[in-house]
Parts: sequence; C-alpha cells; structure tokens
Amino acid sequence: MADLARRYEVHPKDLCWKKQLLDQAARASDAGVGRESDEAREREIEKLHAKIGQLTVERDF
Repeated sequence: MADLARRYEVHPKDLCWKKQLLDQAARASDAGVGRESDEAREREIEKLHAKIGQLTVERDF
C-alpha cells in the first residue's frame, strides 16, 4: 500500500475506497435512510414555496 501510494502520489487511505464502499453500501440502501432525506427535502420545498409566495405578494403590493 505504501509503495503504491508513493508511486501515484496519493494518501494510503485513498487506496482502500473499495473496502469503504462495501462496508457502507448496506447502510446507504436501508429503507429508513432515504425516507428521512425525502421528508427533509419535502419540508424544504414547502418552505421555499411559502417564501416564493410571500415575495410575490410583497412585490405585487
């Protein structure tokens, strides 16, 4: 690992990306993980729509 890192001028940790991917891929595909981000995204969209409405009313006034 050290020789490869030195040869390609990268950090040795950067060479073990596949192991990190395999270790963390199961968590990324959990059903609960995506649901939380979808709910947060929906709340953010609603908040932005409300702000757009408020700014439209202020502009028209």
